[in-house]
Amino acid sequence: MKLEKLVKKQSFSALKKILDKLFSEYIRRRGKGKCFICKCVKHWKQQQAGHYIPRRHMQFRYDEKNVNCNCVRCNVMLHGNMIAYREEMVKTYGKEWVEVMEAERHKPFKLYTSDLITQISYYKQEIEKLNKGDVGQGPMEVKI
Repeated sequence: MKLEKLVKKQSFSALKKILDKLFSEYIRRRGKGKCFICKCVKHWKQQQAGHYIPRRHMQFRYDEKNVNCNCVRCNVMLHGNMIAYREEMVKTYGKEWVEVMEAERHKPFKLYTSDLITQISYYKQEIEKLNKGDVGQGPMEVKI
């Protein structure tokens, strides 16, 4: 059965969970296991997808500029290491973009089921592309 048919049978919450897993894998693979903040390198499966603007702000939850590969130390033990994270965000994306994100994070935003389905399909394809260059490191299993 095709992915689209499977995900259409899922609740919004279940779709969000599927997308969270795919998006996290994509971010960690894209970062090649290198922590965006402290630059330590580990296997992508040992790293985390760290959000600059917290996940509860849905307009930035799946924003590729807002989420980067982070080590457990920076993301968990240092509670996001936010001062250093912001510095890296400014270096990478520019002060203007960071300030826009900070200002807009409290604006109302509605995410629809169709948005989740579209993004699930997109990140599934992106992971497959990254996977081709990642010999011996298959994708995380995402159960639908």
